[in-house]
Amino acid sequence: LLVHFLRPHWEKRFIIDFAVPIILLAQAIGRTGNFTNIEVYGQLVNINDGIWRILPNWMLMQMNFTPTAQSLGAGMIHVPLWFIEAAINLSGYFIIRFAVGKGLKKFIVQGDLGACYFVWYGIVSFILEPLRDTNYNMGTDNSWSICNSLGYIFIGLAIAVLLHIHDAVENNKRLKNLDLPIGGGIALLSLALPAMQSLTISQSTGDFTKYSGFDI
Repeated sequence: LLVHFLRPHWEKRFIIDFAVPIILLAQAIGRTGNFTNIEVYGQLVNINDGIWRILPNWMLMQMNFTPTAQSLGAGMIHVPLWFIEAAINLSGYFIIRFAVGKGLKKFIVQGDLGACYFVWYGIVSFILEPLRDTNYNMGTDNSWSICNSLGYIFIGLAIAVLLHIHDAVENNKRLKNLDLPIGGGIALLSLALPAMQSLTISQSTGDFTKYSGFDI
């Protein structure tokens, strides 16, 4: 809104492409807060398992504690999800901004970079959820977290497809006849949403919240 106020001549979709991918940078910075607070961490693993032993000692030491400052014991750490997600989000910003925004400039329309954010966020969540401590998963079998990730991917792809269809219709008079059928088809799909199962319902018990599926 501030950019639109300061630069009213800028196209709204151009502003979206400029601003939305920057959220990945903000999320990467925010994940350092998870590190300092020792929260929203990953599963318990041995330092010698996998690639964790290549991480710097100061990071391993921080991942050796619980939020209540209790040590996990020698050689044990939580998977540093904050570091993995921060690194992937930083990479994602530059991939969306330059690889997609510059490299695929001939094939994209305004708004695609904003849509790419949702796709990237969904992919990152889909990769990280299996590594997360089960106390932070939504759903007893992690199904909510996975469906939530796939939902973001679907939203991003749907936005991109609709933007391309919209621009194609606007640029081709013969395609304008498709405008009503496309809009009607999307409206019909939305009518199916009430028939779908909701993914979660929360029940708080003390300091924890449990999730389970239910019907709308």
